[in-house]
Amino acid sequence: MGYYVECGECLARGPLGETDQSALDAWNAAHGRQHLLQSLLDASPDVILVKDDQCRFLMANEALARLYNATPADMIGKRDADFNDNEEQTRFFDENVQAVLARGEAEIVEESATDAVSGEVRYYRSLKKPIVLQPGSRKALLVIAHDITDLKLRLLDIAERERRYDYAMNAAGEGIWDWQIEQGVVRHNDTWGEILGYEDMSKHPMEFFSNLIHPDDAPAMEQRITEALQVSDTYESEHRLRCADGSYIWALDRGRVVERGADGQPLRMVGSFSDVTARREAEDSLRVVSRELEKTNARLEQLVSERTAELEALNLKLERMVRQDTLTGLANRFAAEDELATYFANLRDENQTFALMLVDIDHFKRVNDTYGHQTGD
Repeated sequence: MGYYVECGECLARGPLGETDQSALDAWNAAHGRQHLLQSLLDASPDVILVKDDQCRFLMANEALARLYNATPADMIGKRDADFNDNEEQTRFFDENVQAVLARGEAEIVEESATDAVSGEVRYYRSLKKPIVLQPGSRKALLVIAHDITDLKLRLLDIAERERRYDYAMNAAGEGIWDWQIEQGVVRHNDTWGEILGYEDMSKHPMEFFSNLIHPDDAPAMEQRITEALQVSDTYESEHRLRCADGSYIWALDRGRVVERGADGQPLRMVGSFSDVTARREAEDSLRVVSRELEKTNARLEQLVSERTAELEALNLKLERMVRQDTLTGLANRFAAEDELATYFANLRDENQTFALMLVDIDHFKRVNDTYGHQTGD
């Protein structure tokens, strides 16, 4: 027959002894070791606890006690619901204890717990392992939970920023690209693929994009990219891109280096492109029309020059016809009167006297009719 000491709170039994005293001594020795172990557990920043199959705490360290605004000793024999008012959390904890013990295998889970004082939700990555405290006893559950709240909040913040970024990318109406230069990977929004007709192309190697550029446009475009990476940070190019159906569109592509390493090497470049095919086609049509207009204008100028020369010749001819006899080519009466008027004006200016004699030959028509106008003239 042996003797042992049993804890009324946690129901733990001490080692067997031959007498009451030996059992008590063994219990005290074990209790001393337990106290040392408790001190070590309390020094850990991780939450460490042991629960029985009824979800009662058999052991709890200071980190857990602080979370529940209690002491480790106060928690022994109690359950999460005695300290945590969040029913959803406590129900999950209890169900998870039963599930892990039933499977009999260790597992790692992410879970949360509410701080009893601040009400803040803390996030943990927890190792849960079924253990046997002593031979013949029922299984208990060891839990070591590492606080990942800061990491979780950063990840949630990153996820939210990514969500807003994706929304902005898709709302922009342009093809947005994000080039991770060292990895050689380009990420896109949905609009990028929609413009070019490619599906499920949110991310691809840089080589894929390079192969889309029209061969005639590639050298100039690559030169502008190099200048942005090495010198200016900013990039702009207008070039043709091949669509999924093999056709080409004109793209106005703009970007900027947004991240460089400590050595100044570019790490990340972001930008957008828009389909400007309609504008380019309109500009091409306008250039064709302009060339045709230039040709037409040249022809019109030549025609005007020719017509002007013809009119000048006609004017000279009209002037001669006004002052010459059409039959003989001699000065006519209008020319004679014009010359006389000029002559008379000069004489008046010089205060000279003059006389005008008009001679008429009767029957001169007979001379012209008989001998011809040349002889008559």
